Amino acid sequence: MGKLLKVHSLTRFFTDIIIILDSKKIHPAYKISFWGKIRLGIKFYSNNRKIGTGTSHRVVLAMTLKILETPPEVKGDLIECGTWKGATAANLSIVCKMVGRKLKVFDSFEGLPEGKPDDRQANMESSFGQDFSNVTVQKNSQKASDLNAIK
Repeated sequence: MGKLLKVHSLTRFFTDIIIILDSKKIHPAYKISFWGKIRLGIKFYSNNRKIGTGTSHRVVLAMTLKILETPPEVKGDLIECGTWKGATAANLSIVCKMVGRKLKVFDSFEGLPEGKPDDRQANMESSFGQDFSNVTVQKNSQKASDLNAIK
C-alpha cells in the first residue's frame, strides 16, 4: 500500500504541475518551456521533501503562476511573511531569479505564541516540528535555492 500511495502522490504532483503551470497567461518574456515547467516542479518537489514545508505544493505552484503572469515591466519584489524551515522561500527564490525579482523573507524566528485552549488552529500548528532559527532557514535555503534572490 505504501508504494501505491507514493505512485499516486507523484502522479498527482506531475498532473498538478501540468494543469497549474499550463497557462496561456505566462508572460512570453520569461520563455519557460513545457520541460522547463516540469523541471521547476520537480525542483519544488525535491525542496519540499528535503526541507519540509507547511505549504501545499499546489499553493507554491499557484504563486509561481501568478509571478510568471506578471509582466517584467511591473516593478516590485516578493515578500514572504513567516518562513518556518525555508522550503517555500527556497522555491520562490528560484522563480524570483527567473523573473529578475528579489524575495524578501520576514520572520521572527522565534515561533508562534502559545495558543489558547479554545484555539484549535493554534494548538494544531504548535505540534509542528519546531526549529525557528534564522541559521536553519539560511542553511536550508542555501542547499535548495538561489541565495542571490533572497534578502
